[in-house]
Amino acid sequence: MTSLEIYLILGAISFFTSMITAIFSVGGGMIMLASLGQFVGASALIPLHASVQLLNNISRVYVYKEHINFGILKTILWASFIGSLIAIFIFQNLDEYILTLIIGCSILFLTWVPINKFIKHGLANDLICGLLAGVAGIFIGANGPIVTAFMRLKSLSPESLVANHGLVMVFQHSIKIILFMSVIGFSLLNYIPLIVFLGLMGYFGTKAGRRLINKIDFKLFQTVLKFLLSVLAILLILRAE
Repeated sequence: MTSLEIYLILGAISFFTSMITAIFSVGGGMIMLASLGQFVGASALIPLHASVQLLNNISRVYVYKEHINFGILKTILWASFIGSLIAIFIFQNLDEYILTLIIGCSILFLTWVPINKFIKHGLANDLICGLLAGVAGIFIGANGPIVTAFMRLKSLSPESLVANHGLVMVFQHSIKIILFMSVIGFSLLNYIPLIVFLGLMGYFGTKAGRRLINKIDFKLFQTVLKFLLSVLAILLILRAE
């Protein structure tokens, strides 16, 4: 497969995943992660995914900026930084095979297990949300479903959920990129053209999602999403063997 073909495939995926995340605040990050995993190794997958999703989430925050509420995010943000810092030093000691299995199996888990039911009322607080999301972000990349599960307990409007979830993701992806470059030694410069292209496609996807936010059936979306993520995750696991 040529570089142009890879760009076109990933560009279309970036548009689609940004569109569905702009509508449902969930799903896009995991599809992007599993899709990138078909082309790059596990050690580069997490920081590359973070870079692409950083731009996509900046687009989402910009499009929904009037719905942002910094007051409900402060604890989640600083707790996620602590979780990420702890996790990065464990991550650097794991080999490629183990990392690929962790990512693939985690995608299957987050796809099929109702995360909401694991969150008891006593644990449903911003500190736990931030710590879990920070650790998960380093190890499996797509920690969006964890943040979404907690933030849905705040009874936010669809637009407010998308906006504030997006801002948390902007912060967490930024922290991930910094940690992977400074601690792991990941070279971001090698991927700049791809990241910028996917970010641009993601912006157009976000704009399309804003127009469709109240027009797509959520149950149908969930069924298609589970099937697609399961196939991609299984392919990722098979690559590790």
